[in-house]
Amino acid sequence: GGWFSMVLGMLIQAGGFAVFGTVFIVRWHRFILLGETATPSLFPPGWGTFFLTTIKVVLAFLVGAFVLGMIGAVPPHFLTGLIAAIGFVAMGFAWARVSLVFPAAAIERPITLREGWDVMAGNYWRLFACILGCYLPFGIVHYIVHKIGGGMPSILWIVFQAVALAVSFAGVAVVASLLSDVYRGFYPPEPQAAERRAS
Repeated sequence: GGWFSMVLGMLIQAGGFAVFGTVFIVRWHRFILLGETATPSLFPPGWGTFFLTTIKVVLAFLVGAFVLGMIGAVPPHFLTGLIAAIGFVAMGFAWARVSLVFPAAAIERPITLREGWDVMAGNYWRLFACILGCYLPFGIVHYIVHKIGGGMPSILWIVFQAVALAVSFAGVAVVASLLSDVYRGFYPPEPQAAERRAS
């Protein structure tokens, strides 16, 4: 109990997702885009590129979050807090706009954040609506399961956390499937990959 265990739990969860979550996402992207069903090691090809891309995106958003937090701390708090809140919403929209960098990195054909931004010109709002529509049902179920498990004894709490995690992974898989399909529309597969899928 207490703040220490909460912070420790968050760090463990974040670290676990940073490693195993990215492995899962990379494998899923590669399955959809390349037809790859198995790899000889835990970390599939493309994982390093995907992980570095994720770090770049996260760092960019952390810098933005820091700047917005500093703005929100300046008086008058009503005005600066509103500006910061609008900024955080805009950052969420920006993440969706550059999200094609993830399937590209997973199959080792990385694109820059700028290219990911530019390629979605004219299609951004449709992509954002699709991402929201794909993950929202899973997010709602995750929230409900998490709330129900919050007041349970330790053993049941662990069971509910496992269920919530499974729901999150299912939602991530659906969003990854969407992004892979959108990516394939903008970047058709190379002939070798197409032949591998056909076989």
